[in-house]
Amino acid sequence: MVAGEPLDLNTASVEELIGLIGISEMVAESIIDYRDANGGFHSVADLLEVEGFNEGWYERIRLLVTA
Repeated sequence: MVAGEPLDLNTASVEELIGLIGISEMVAESIIDYRDANGGFHSVADLLEVEGFNEGWYERIRLLVTA
């Protein structure tokens, strides 16, 4: 990730995802599991489909990530 640019959900590592506000290792792994099972993220809103992810987290990070 380049400073100032959104983190790409389709290429981010667990460590990069954990660096986002409020994302735990468990949630980061769920994001990657969703990505692997569904052929990637088509939009940032797909995060709401990730098991264990909630709307509060979505509102905090939606501008920090891209799909």
